[in-house]
Amino acid sequence: MTVKTLVVNESTTFECIESQSGLCYFKVSSQRCSKESAMTTCVVVHIDSFELQPGKAKEFKGVNIKEKFLHCASALKF
Repeated sequence: MTVKTLVVNESTTFECIESQSGLCYFKVSSQRCSKESAMTTCVVVHIDSFELQPGKAKEFKGVNIKEKFLHCASALKF
């Protein structure tokens, strides 16, 4: 299985390039941080679980430019 992740400013695109099973499965979370006084607090929020056929892509837009998308991908359903 081959997947591609493209990050441009505050958006991230996940693309399924090829998969022996015919589908790529993704789980996407986001790390969101906020600074309060001298402390930075980060929380990981689950956003979506989805499947893509080879050649298909899905884009996520962040809340702000500091938001980081975390993902895992698999050729088998999670």
